[in-house]
Amino acid sequence: MFKLFLLLEMHTIDVLCVQETWLPPSNVALQVPGYNVYEQRRATGTRGGIATLVRKGIKIIKESGNEFAQAVQLQLPNGDAYWVCNTYLPPMQNLARRGVGEAEARAGLLDVLAEVSHDANLVVCGDFNARVGEHAPTVKAVQLTRTSEDKHMCTRGNWLLHTCAELGLHILNGAIQGGTAQYTCIQQRGSSVVDYILCRDSSLVVQQEKELLAKLTDHTPLHSTLPINYTRHLPH
Repeated sequence: MFKLFLLLEMHTIDVLCVQETWLPPSNVALQVPGYNVYEQRRATGTRGGIATLVRKGIKIIKESGNEFAQAVQLQLPNGDAYWVCNTYLPPMQNLARRGVGEAEARAGLLDVLAEVSHDANLVVCGDFNARVGEHAPTVKAVQLTRTSEDKHMCTRGNWLLHTCAELGLHILNGAIQGGTAQYTCIQQRGSSVVDYILCRDSSLVVQQEKELLAKLTDHTPLHSTLPINYTRHLPH
């Protein structure tokens, strides 16, 4: 948890999505000063796990999830609602060792996203352990141009592209407005882009903190700022 508190000390963050919390099953909830914490832990073992931290004062309308995905619906200052979905899909070989099928993990994410209407504001972020190279989904006849340090494509990457197209989600890492997608997973055996921010709003810019926590984790944090209109909607 040291990495978590360090990150919050260095940045002003309204919503923080954390993957691989590695917290054991417990009735004792994770507590972080100044934040409401929504967690999903594995029923057994100490790996995996996700947590979504929402700054106190931001109203939560709804929350749901499982060990693979968690969604919270935020009430914005202008009265609008915005869904944030936090995702961790373990590598396929890790699922196999646990006796969990790839289809079950994918279904966990899709079940959570099924609660979000197709016209709702939605951002999905996390570690998908999927590589899509420089490809981009086609959303309502719009396909963003992407560049990436990672040129490789994998089986789950194909599924992710199809899922994004079905749900109207753009892959924002590497989109022209944000620059080339840098490696998000840095390991001795090789680096890759497996962490993404997906959004129905293609104008969002993803930024990457490559040096932040560099010696504490093999993943680099991604962040973006939601374009919130603070003008409150009044009834007609």
